[in-house]
Amino acid sequence: MLKRSKIGSISSRVKDNTLHLEQLFPASPDVVYKAFTDRNILSQWWGPNGWGLTFCEVDLQPGGAWHFCMTCQDESKEYFGQQSWGKAIYVEIDAPNKLVYRDCFSDAEGNIDPNTPETLVTLTFEPQAKYTKVRSTAEFPTKEELDQVMQMGLVVGITETWSKLNLYLKR
Repeated sequence: MLKRSKIGSISSRVKDNTLHLEQLFPASPDVVYKAFTDRNILSQWWGPNGWGLTFCEVDLQPGGAWHFCMTCQDESKEYFGQQSWGKAIYVEIDAPNKLVYRDCFSDAEGNIDPNTPETLVTLTFEPQAKYTKVRSTAEFPTKEELDQVMQMGLVVGITETWSKLNLYLKR
């Protein structure tokens, strides 16, 4: 039996160069998987508070990519209007159970920024009664690179992003 307090709460831990995240979502694996892979749904929840997807293309196949741009839309923030481009290159797709991709920073044309770390992300979608447990494993090239993005607020950003997904799924 699931405890109500755990639903919608993210747990995180770091081991060596890997960030492990876990959260229960109030929907089936099919629905949650689709939320992570459908451009129309991603556009409704992806990004930390104050940020939104202003560009989103998904080519969901091995070797295909999710190319996106998050833009700060919160006028009260000093970085209002700032853009952050990213690209996820799909390595393995096992719908609705697993999704593996290489996560990179990119430019607007989709060229990967060679000066930033590439992270291997594995997402699993596990049925839990009428919920889905999402587990994310993000392997960074080095512990130092993981430490750097942790200091920049990575877990806070993911927590806010997954909180928005949780709210989306409750609607």
